[in-house]
Amino acid sequence: MVELHCPHCEEIISLDDDAMGEFVCPYCDGEFEWGLDSDEEVDDALSYSDSQSGGIGHWIMTTLQAALAGSLFITGIVLVSLSIAGFGLSSSAWEVVASEPSGDSASNIGVPIVMLAILVGFLISGTAGLLGLIALLTGLSQVLFGFRKN
Repeated sequence: MVELHCPHCEEIISLDDDAMGEFVCPYCDGEFEWGLDSDEEVDDALSYSDSQSGGIGHWIMTTLQAALAGSLFITGIVLVSLSIAGFGLSSSAWEVVASEPSGDSASNIGVPIVMLAILVGFLISGTAGLLGLIALLTGLSQVLFGFRKN
């Protein structure tokens, strides 16, 4: 079977390998010739086979897909690593603030503010870790499964 684009509506038409003569497009009812020495039909067949076999457009899209998948994977690793570091720093700071003996009233006023800042650090670390995990899994799935359809 030969697949070509209709010269009128650009829909894909399938013809037998040895088909020759005038044909009517089943989509637009436009008439065209195939199998005769016409440059237009040969150009249509070449442009279709080029797009299906991996022309420059296919190469560009595959490269962009690989770059996006790789950048998501790396971004995920970085965010998860920063999240782990943020949890560690927040935990250390929490232990230091919690182990301070209660002294004068001036230091007691600052403790809740510092603890609130540490809590915000925990929340930011958790959010970064969750987003990093999502990016990591998305990038990994694109690397492993995203190219099978191409």
